[in-house]
Amino acid sequence: MKILVNLNCLGDNSHRYEARNRYDEYDEMQPEDDPIKPLIDLLKGMSETFEIIVYTSMREKYRYQVEQWLTDNEVPADDVIFREDNDYSKNYELFAETISGFDDVQLVIESDMRTIETIRGEGFYVLEAE
Repeated sequence: MKILVNLNCLGDNSHRYEARNRYDEYDEMQPEDDPIKPLIDLLKGMSETFEIIVYTSMREKYRYQVEQWLTDNEVPADDVIFREDNDYSKNYELFAETISGFDDVQLVIESDMRTIETIRGEGFYVLEAE
């Protein structure tokens, strides 16, 4: 049984908003995100029963950076799914495709409303996070 969670739900990325249309700059600022402890603590408890899979729109080239942030902030992650370096699809399309590729998904934790609507339309139970 799996829980899928968007990386953006695990950290406060508001300090990156001014760079949101400059993708590399935006992604390079990710290690400065402050962890959202209540959600991370919830995932820690759930990790005893569920496989926790983190997904992100960040490209594969940022794997080391993201995995280091997850480790530093004690986020339980059995796997991390990245965007391919040459993929420029819309996030909600990318995430719907990614999520539908998994079996036995019990819960998806997501913050983007368009993504939430898309994956709910696919029949997934989604917890909306801020």
